[in-house]
Amino acid sequence: MAYLWGWPLGNNSNRRAAFAKVPEPGRLGGVLPAAPTGYVGMLYDYIDSSERFVTCPNQDTVYGAGFMALDKQPVVVQVPDFGERFYTYQIVDHRTDSFASIGKQYGTKPGMYLLVGPNWKGEVPAGITAVFRSSTDLAAVFPRVFQDDTPEDKAAIQKVLTQVMVYPLSEYTGQMKSKDWKKAPSFPTTGSGSGETKWVNPETFFDQLAEVMKEVPPLPGEEAFYGTMQSVLAAAAKDPQIKATLQQTAIASEEELIKPLFQFHKQRQAGRQWLDFATHCRAMGHGLFVPHGDGAVEHVRQRTRRDTLHLHRLRRAGSAVEWSESLLGHICQGTASTGEWVLVDYRL
Repeated sequence: MAYLWGWPLGNNSNRRAAFAKVPEPGRLGGVLPAAPTGYVGMLYDYIDSSERFVTCPNQDTVYGAGFMALDKQPVVVQVPDFGERFYTYQIVDHRTDSFASIGKQYGTKPGMYLLVGPNWKGEVPAGITAVFRSSTDLAAVFPRVFQDDTPEDKAAIQKVLTQVMVYPLSEYTGQMKSKDWKKAPSFPTTGSGSGETKWVNPETFFDQLAEVMKEVPPLPGEEAFYGTMQSVLAAAAKDPQIKATLQQTAIASEEELIKPLFQFHKQRQAGRQWLDFATHCRAMGHGLFVPHGDGAVEHVRQRTRRDTLHLHRLRRAGSAVEWSESLLGHICQGTASTGEWVLVDYRL
């Protein structure tokens, strides 16, 4: 549990550290948007398949990326007038929890937006449209702007892309800044191989976790967990045997819980497309609902430590429908009633 819980924290810390080595906003390896802490780098076209920063990026949007240190100072997020073009800014804290809503789907108005840390008490300057407060000092911003795969749209998008910028509050002038991202410099990268860069090293994970937990305060209800983990980590720092046990646990968790998350793939069965969440459910133990174009939905659950996949296929009907179905040797029971999906019961 501790490894799965802390993995995103170490992952984000290490990604920010990698970006911090970049001297100015540009592109790592010529393909990945990157920027020093407090800024965002933007591409000017689709992301290339040779990038190894993240698994399965969008293939119809132009990406940007950057990491913040909001304990140093707030940052300004520019939102230009995108017109009818779809766009969204993914803005998350150290835990990867979203804390800001900026995008076409939110009806965001063009303007300047301020991201601040949990302890910031400064004065909001004139011209700032809204303020979003992160629960952690580390924050990440990933703009995405839709682009048609045509020469005409690839040319038309360039003007608005130049105004997609993020920078420290100390550089704020009240005026929209711009940058020609086509002219952004390229920097060498060490990322290679056939999969995503391994941002978390299980052999050193628990060493790093002790420091990361000092940066990320517990959420309400996490205090007891923090206390337990801190006592375990303190004991490991004094006892080589405990440290070795934690290391072995981390290595096993990486193999059994994390690696399957990168094996997301699609399958076709019976002439329809559905998402194979088998390894994801096994790792996380979650129930997931998968909609289908024919008006049905599947509830997918896989038992932790077992390779048993349960599919609950419910169809909205004019009247309540009782059903039971045997899948992979296990009985699934449920009901579908008019206007809503209801999962009555399932047995593992």
